[in-house]
Amino acid sequence: MKIAILIFALLYVLAGCTKVDQYPTLSHSGKNIVAYRLNGRAIVIRGHLVHPTGMGIYLGPDGGVEYTNGSNYFGIYASDNTGMNNLGIQIKFDSTTGTYPIYMDPTVVYPSITGAFYNTPSSGTNLHFFQTDNSHTGYVHVTYYDGDIIAGTFSFDAVDSGQVCHITDGIFDIASQ
Repeated sequence: MKIAILIFALLYVLAGCTKVDQYPTLSHSGKNIVAYRLNGRAIVIRGHLVHPTGMGIYLGPDGGVEYTNGSNYFGIYASDNTGMNNLGIQIKFDSTTGTYPIYMDPTVVYPSITGAFYNTPSSGTNLHFFQTDNSHTGYVHVTYYDGDIIAGTFSFDAVDSGQVCHITDGIFDIASQ
């Protein structure tokens, strides 16, 4: 009887064990990684996007990431290895660490300068194009920036035809090309 109780207790403990989440932690070493949870599902994209002249974007086996930095903005772009699931964020950025809102700014000539999107196939060649608006916003928290490497966290909600996607627990650690 004691053995049966011991076996039952062992099975109870083992049944409660789950696979360890291999979600990456935030760093600032230029790992070229963007990770986030899309409605709770972990997405991890590693590697640089490559733009061969006249050939569009080349994606590595895990996809690719890049960042752009203009005089007053910063952008992240990440694409999986199919090139069909893409995330983009652009914010007004003053080249310092801190928290920056993700929203649509109607006073900006090109509203896409501030905002975020996520797109994914819906059926056939159609895409769901989720984007932030005045009601669906978020943030980017830049924790490290030295002109060559930028790292931090992000989160936002985006909408497409009334359907909302939640991008949470986002991290990025990207070196310039």
